[in-house]
Amino acid sequence: CWLAVGYEPKVSIECASSASILYAAAAAANGLSSAFVPTVSAGILLQDGLNCKAFLHGLPRNRSEDAENWFELDEHKQSLAPNLPPGLPAPVDWEVKQAVFVKSSSDVADLPSPIGPEFAFIGHSNVGKSSIVNLLTLNPNLAKCSKKPGRTKTINHYLINRKWLMVDCPGYGDAIASREQRLAWHEFTKEYFLSRRTLAHIFLLIDASRDPSPIDFDAAVWLAQDSHRPWSIIYTKLDCRVGIQHPLDNMHYFNNMVDELTRVKPAYVPTSARKGIGREALLKYISSLRQQFRMPLVFK
Repeated sequence: CWLAVGYEPKVSIECASSASILYAAAAAANGLSSAFVPTVSAGILLQDGLNCKAFLHGLPRNRSEDAENWFELDEHKQSLAPNLPPGLPAPVDWEVKQAVFVKSSSDVADLPSPIGPEFAFIGHSNVGKSSIVNLLTLNPNLAKCSKKPGRTKTINHYLINRKWLMVDCPGYGDAIASREQRLAWHEFTKEYFLSRRTLAHIFLLIDASRDPSPIDFDAAVWLAQDSHRPWSIIYTKLDCRVGIQHPLDNMHYFNNMVDELTRVKPAYVPTSARKGIGREALLKYISSLRQQFRMPLVFK
């Protein structure tokens, strides 16, 4: 496949996931130019410059609404509703009354002692993980936010209501960090996902304001096939728009592509930290997941 596409990989072919090879093949078929350099760690592909197209699913992606507050229009309110699994327990005690920073860890051996169920946030650098923590806790200063991608380099635990924890994980795809740093962060995050017994759920954050990148799809494929953890999607920055595509089109495009690649239809919650969209829905969803969580006695 690499030969047909015309790329010269800088690592062995075994490093490329099947999904990633599909991206490269589709790029060639669509006449796209790309500097595609796979450097795989934890099933997550690090790459630059590949412009994704709807090559597996013919989706209309041509909305033209330019209103700044398009998400307040009645016609879009249903589209901003969360898509959650059926049969969830009714949420109880979902509001955040207390949020305390616990610890930053740069190694699995340095993680805090288990306290309660943990809900991890992972996503591309600058996707808004820290902003989501601050949105849910209504504390703009709890997690440090930065316009500079890749600020979060540690796994940060926040104790909520003395019962459960939000976990802000390092972002992937940071072009500023060295390759060695990126690989170290991803191995650390992967080990945390695979070994932490109190990890109840993983939330993959996707920036809806721009086209999803192949590395986002690779993260979704790894979560669906290799993490052995329940996971969902949080769409961020629904109030923004970068490029020609509408945030709702980017959101539906990613949903359909993940379904094509994994045969999984993950739950998702649309959000905007700046406008407060999705806060109550996400907290209620976490409340229901907390009630379902049972810490495994034996872990794979």
